[in-house]
Amino acid sequence: MKIRQVLAFAALVIGLGTASVAKADPMCVNQAVTAGLACSLGDLTFTFEAVTGVPSGNLSSISLITPSTGISGGVATLEFGLLATYPLDINLVYEVSSTSADITQLDSAFTNGDLTPPGSIIETACSVDPELHGGICPAADVITSFTNPPNTLSATFGPESNIWIDKDITDNGFSEFEDTVHETTTPAIPEPSSFALFGTGLLAAAGALRRRLKA
Repeated sequence: MKIRQVLAFAALVIGLGTASVAKADPMCVNQAVTAGLACSLGDLTFTFEAVTGVPSGNLSSISLITPSTGISGGVATLEFGLLATYPLDINLVYEVSSTSADITQLDSAFTNGDLTPPGSIIETACSVDPELHGGICPAADVITSFTNPPNTLSATFGPESNIWIDKDITDNGFSEFEDTVHETTTPAIPEPSSFALFGTGLLAAAGALRRRLKA
């Protein structure tokens, strides 16, 4: 009986500690992409600071779509879907932030249609917010840059805890494009504060059990 009571108290303490750090951020899937959108995949948060060049109207939009948008094994993908009349000149600026410094790779991809001239993407990953520098990433802060990837281009760097992605898109026929962010995947190590919370909980459970047995 004593062992079962101790385990019950310990489970209660651990459950309360876990609940206190739970996140409730909206998932990125099926979100309309507008300035101010903030959504998450795993421990990555995507915050869109600028979305320009998408015509207004009921039949024009840009959104995060399935099947590719999602996260698996430390690899998060945003698939952008377009619904508009071509050609388009779109600019996206968004921040990617991680709960730890573990962003290590960025992939950019799209498949061109058969219209002339073909579409293109110029993309820059920056270590500072380009919106604070006149919309341009300072040369010293450029992490990597892509120009008109035919299928997929990849670059490794970091690790970083925050990056800003600036995409200048000339769309003349492709209906979707992707960004993929990779994180290092290392086992989580409990912080000292977590050990302290666990120890305090066990002491409280033991004290309550002692009082109950004496009653």
